[in-house]
Amino acid sequence: MNPDTSDNESPRPGWFLLALLLLALLPIRLYTALDTDTFWVDEVYTVLVAERSLDFLVSITTVDAHPPLFYLIVKLFLLVGGWIGFVPETLLVRLPSVMAFFGMVAVCWVMGRRLLGTTGGTLFALAVAVNGPIATHASDARNYTLLMLLVTTCFLLLGHARRLEREGAWSPGRIAMTWGIYTFCAGVALWLHLLASIALFFVGIVWICLALECRKWKSPFVIGGLVANAVAAASFLPWLFRLHHQLGYLSEANTEWMTPPEFFNWMYVFIYWYPYGRFGTNLLGEFPLLWILSILVLLPIVAWIATWAIKGRSTPEENASLNPLIFFALLLPPLFVTTLWMLSWFGVASVFHGLRYPVIMLPIWLFSMVGLSVLAAERFGGGRLMTVLLVAPFLLYGLLGQWTNHYLKTHFGRGAQVAFYQQHGLLPPAGSVIHVSPSSLLPHIAPTFGDFRLVPLENLAGLDAGEGTIHILTINWWHPIQEARPRLVRSFIRSGLLAENQTSLQFPHVEPDLSEFTLYTLHDLDWTIVERIFHPPTKVHEMDLLRAAATALPEHQYIVDGFHELELLDDGEPFCWAVGGETRARFDSTVAAGEYLLKVMIMRQPYPEKTVDVELGFVGEPDVHTVTLGEGFHHLQIPVVLRNSHSQPSLQIVHPVWRPVDYLEGTRDNRPLTFLFLGAVLVESGH
Repeated sequence: MNPDTSDNESPRPGWFLLALLLLALLPIRLYTALDTDTFWVDEVYTVLVAERSLDFLVSITTVDAHPPLFYLIVKLFLLVGGWIGFVPETLLVRLPSVMAFFGMVAVCWVMGRRLLGTTGGTLFALAVAVNGPIATHASDARNYTLLMLLVTTCFLLLGHARRLEREGAWSPGRIAMTWGIYTFCAGVALWLHLLASIALFFVGIVWICLALECRKWKSPFVIGGLVANAVAAASFLPWLFRLHHQLGYLSEANTEWMTPPEFFNWMYVFIYWYPYGRFGTNLLGEFPLLWILSILVLLPIVAWIATWAIKGRSTPEENASLNPLIFFALLLPPLFVTTLWMLSWFGVASVFHGLRYPVIMLPIWLFSMVGLSVLAAERFGGGRLMTVLLVAPFLLYGLLGQWTNHYLKTHFGRGAQVAFYQQHGLLPPAGSVIHVSPSSLLPHIAPTFGDFRLVPLENLAGLDAGEGTIHILTINWWHPIQEARPRLVRSFIRSGLLAENQTSLQFPHVEPDLSEFTLYTLHDLDWTIVERIFHPPTKVHEMDLLRAAATALPEHQYIVDGFHELELLDDGEPFCWAVGGETRARFDSTVAAGEYLLKVMIMRQPYPEKTVDVELGFVGEPDVHTVTLGEGFHHLQIPVVLRNSHSQPSLQIVHPVWRPVDYLEGTRDNRPLTFLFLGAVLVESGH
């Protein structure tokens, strides 16, 4: 028995059948990729980051778990799509994931048939194609589908290289192609997500074990693998200088939306979320069938163990022919998930989220399930039928997960919400104008609000003063990537200063949406404020306007103020918080004397110098803290001691002054600017 050559000695690739499979999947994937009802919170983040400048894109990704490569890919797709001119933007931002999905199915088909035989390889590709979580990510403008493709390809290439080594079939061309593809995939994966380094670490362990089995230290498998892994790791070295920012972010990230690192959640990964998807645990109590399927998906493991109990230990000939890659595939996903679980459990980094991050190893887990089914069927003499029966629960569970996802989106998604609110008269009359903010998201939600005329928020600037009623739809405000004027409008709306009368309708969250869709209806706007926002006077301070918007917000010991990067007006002059050298930001709460941790978020332009000393302290307190900052985004954490109790304490920040006229070509703006203030939080030490 040899799963490397099961069914025949040289399994054919089956290109025609593969083409039929891909053609059958194409309309489904395009339909889901074009579905704007499913455009969710993290995809909003992708779009907002990809549409910004390259400098900002690289800077903002230093405070996330994702290096900048995926956003650069999406940015390229948007540029190409803009040049072509007729491709829907929602499809453009999701197209990298769609293409990665088809690439992954093709790789699993071809490599699977080489390593598991015709039947095993075909079932492996089918399991990937119909899997619920993989299908969900294949329609997301996120990096996980591409990451799955790259990590899985690296893993399968090790099996391919081992086979070439055993058969003595290496040639210069095969050496270059095998290890060249491995190097490329591993290097690109590292630039997509920090957790790729952990996944590839375990893949590297597999290579070491196979190299030890080889015992030919000068063989192409050993030398080629060593060079490939070394080059891939070296390619990531330039990002290491920014890595400490990302690690700091992961250790401090909000984890309320994550599944906690508990044993049952670890177990759910393999019996619910891997085969079914993110809705598994929510529906278990209502549908006993899910419990049955959750047990049946472990049949390949049970069947393989049964071969040892019934058939006894395998012979030396069988041991020699066993493909160890199957057993490594069985071990790697639990090791990966356990590592994430432990990192979160011990507070090193918040990276365990059973519904998302473990998916990186999902195709490898499917490979192990199909591989064990092939091994068990071969030893029992059950042939293809037994292999299919053992894999069938995974296929059925995946299809059921996809159907559940579609059903929930259809009946409870955003489009269904809009129809419900229209039916009950909670939305403006059909045909009404709704101003959308951020306006760059308008193409991705317009079909959902098809009965209305959606326009950019900036169109407010062209309205006549005295316009009666205005409707504004705000969408998922990611604070680090807001532009200046839309954020200021939102601040005035939330503080109640933009209109004498206003009502709001917040759309309920639908997993995994979590986006903030809020429709504001404003009556009797203060057009003086609108005029100041969209047509601000030049060469003057805007401190009063911005402070009025910021301090009116009911934030407990939290201030959010200012903007993240220079937004240039039509005449080339920057619209931003123009202040002198001493900036004071006031908290809204009373703070008692004691020890605190001050968290400050600011964005710096490289002016007047790339690196400057910034002083921070509280008015009325003797201690002043000096930090040296370069350009870009900074999340500072400074231990402070308040010796006195303060009612609405003021944080004073001293930064060298620079003027746009001295640094920005084409502008005559002479305002004294410093940095772009994002926010500050003051928390008690130990919390």
